[in-house]
Amino acid sequence: MSIEFEPDEVPYVERVHDGTFLFHIPPILKEILNEHADHLKSELSTESDLHPNLMRLNPPASLNDIQRAIDFSSLYNFSIRNTHLSNLQALTEFETDVAITAETLNSIAMAINSLRLFLGSELGIDGGEAENSLLMQSGSYHLYILLGYLLEEIVTALSEQN
Repeated sequence: MSIEFEPDEVPYVERVHDGTFLFHIPPILKEILNEHADHLKSELSTESDLHPNLMRLNPPASLNDIQRAIDFSSLYNFSIRNTHLSNLQALTEFETDVAITAETLNSIAMAINSLRLFLGSELGIDGGEAENSLLMQSGSYHLYILLGYLLEEIVTALSEQN
């Protein structure tokens, strides 16, 4: 499965003259993002902090000392988890082509980054692009690449000067 867009449906972020932003994504992509955000919210609510696919989102204090990792987890991961959940909520609640603040767009970027980290962990991508040709043909890999593109669009829009 690859996601293809008509020329007028290519996702983009636009800074509006009043300092707000329009985040345009096609309905099918919004639906896919919402599904993945809901899945990640579910995983964050039920999985151990040491689950391999969540470790990039909640890095342990030490990979060599399990007790230290557990102690760190009990002190800090509740806050980290709530931040992830709040950002994922911002992603699922925003409406495409409706003005949003820089703060909301930043939360959406953080949610997209979390989705990309989680998906990269599920796919076994370690710090960059995949080299496995079968993996590169998968729909999940295409989504992984698309999430990177969306992050680039958001960061570019947020960093532009008025």
